[in-house]
Amino acid sequence: MGKNNKLSHPPFWIPLAQYLFEIAWALLAFWTPKPFNAWRLLILKLFGAKIHGRPFVHSRARVTHPWNLTLHDRACLGDRAHAYALGKIELGRGCIIAQEAYLCTGSHNLADPSRPLVVSPIVIGENAFVGARAFILPGISIGENTTVGACSVVTKNVEDNTTVVGNPARPINEKGKAAGNIVSMVAGIASMASGIPQEYIDRGVRCVGQIAKTTGKGLWSFFHKRSAKRK
Repeated sequence: MGKNNKLSHPPFWIPLAQYLFEIAWALLAFWTPKPFNAWRLLILKLFGAKIHGRPFVHSRARVTHPWNLTLHDRACLGDRAHAYALGKIELGRGCIIAQEAYLCTGSHNLADPSRPLVVSPIVIGENAFVGARAFILPGISIGENTTVGACSVVTKNVEDNTTVVGNPARPINEKGKAAGNIVSMVAGIASMASGIPQEYIDRGVRCVGQIAKTTGKGLWSFFHKRSAKRK
């Protein structure tokens, strides 16, 4: 990310255009039911958003600087999700941005006493899923078919076909190992909610898994023996 003097001291038309967009959205879109999606897309398009196919934008979604937003076919910006598009944001085909997720393209250079604004684009790949209240930092690319767990904070690029959870978000498994993914995702969320270090949560998950495995083997042996005696 680099300093962006244009946005640190924007020309008058940028805040004016955002102000007009917010008024238009409040009056013409915020109250609309889901079937009025095409109408909401038209409003976004009138303010410079690039629309491809038929994406979905919830009436309570928030968009800052819609002229920096690109939506591809069947992309979804959910209820109270926020596309903070000081820089470019691109939502790939079929991706989902769940409730209250935050896509943040702007930050500040804290090493500079004047705290200038810095921006960097965000790209969400095809069929990716960004969970509720996840936070995506500036300059991040989320790969195709990727899952970002609820409340995760994504600080690094995420490769295709990956599941990440936690703060900071990290990979937990390859897709296809559904049971392991679910348990690990719950562990990550539990860590964030309780304040317990992720390391201890992981240990607990492994212990529970070992106990379940041992118990399963014992039950299978017990019922197998009973079945053999009946015969």
